[in-house]
Amino acid sequence: MSTMKSLYYTFLFVFCLASCSADNDLSGAGDDPDDNFSYEFIKRSFTHELTQKNIPYGFFKPKPSLGTTDEKFPLILALHGAEYMATEEKLFLSLESINAYATGWIKKEKQDDYPAYVLAPNIHSELATVEAGYRFPYTGDNGIDLIEKLLDHIIAENPNIDTGRIYLTGHSTGGVGTWFLGARMKDRFAAIVPLSSAFSTKGETYAYVNSQVDAGVFQQLPVWSFIHRRDANLNQVTSGDGDHGCRGIFSELLKNDFDPVFTHAFLGTDYYLTQAQIKEAVNTDKKHFYTEYEYACSLAECHFAMNTALEEPLLFEWLFKQRKQ
Repeated sequence: MSTMKSLYYTFLFVFCLASCSADNDLSGAGDDPDDNFSYEFIKRSFTHELTQKNIPYGFFKPKPSLGTTDEKFPLILALHGAEYMATEEKLFLSLESINAYATGWIKKEKQDDYPAYVLAPNIHSELATVEAGYRFPYTGDNGIDLIEKLLDHIIAENPNIDTGRIYLTGHSTGGVGTWFLGARMKDRFAAIVPLSSAFSTKGETYAYVNSQVDAGVFQQLPVWSFIHRRDANLNQVTSGDGDHGCRGIFSELLKNDFDPVFTHAFLGTDYYLTQAQIKEAVNTDKKHFYTEYEYACSLAECHFAMNTALEEPLLFEWLFKQRKQ
């Protein structure tokens, strides 16, 4: 990894630890005062048979409707970034400013309108593979097998999961994992939401995902990708190539006539769609969206576009319409 990139991610991690609170209730929005239903993750663990690693995870079950026992809900699988690979296991999902990739889905106001199960595994660094200077816990054989087996386990234990609406999301290296696993396990996911993907266009994962675009895999796999422009530009500079990975993939989508929707700007072209225009795209069943923010933020804060993305009401409306083809 280059010195510049190493310093950047060291700074990111120090920034997070300095600004996050260690609140171990893993909550997204506190307790519901009406019936004491808790909007928080339950701590559990899963033994991965292939590696014999004990994998901790957070799991959230939605509040069922009164008098209903067979109601089906979607499942959101949320993948953490490198921050939690460098954090003590006991602090998983307790560092507030790096939690939104998971806790953003379980806030009361979100669950009231879009109830869903949420699964957030804490992937051990031992399962990670090294690529272009990064450690990726989701793209090697062990990580792929873990996700497959963990999904099987959760679905078997929770028959009210709607297996036609399993959604995949992730932040930073988890965003890269979202792209990769979405392509690799396309038959399992109804849509993916990569957040601030830490993509280098020099890596094998990027080449694989682009090859899957060319092969038509993403034709039936909806994607809404979020990143901040400053974050994208930093990745562009430190990777030493002319483009950020997410931009490169959406360029490939354009070349393959996927007709993606660019909500803000893309590669020098300004779109800046209104909420009404984005809603129209959602209502006309557009499948591929790219949002590159430009709001003011520090270098470290810009890497956490998830905090803004998961407050976008049209993201939830779009995502929960998607069903596996």
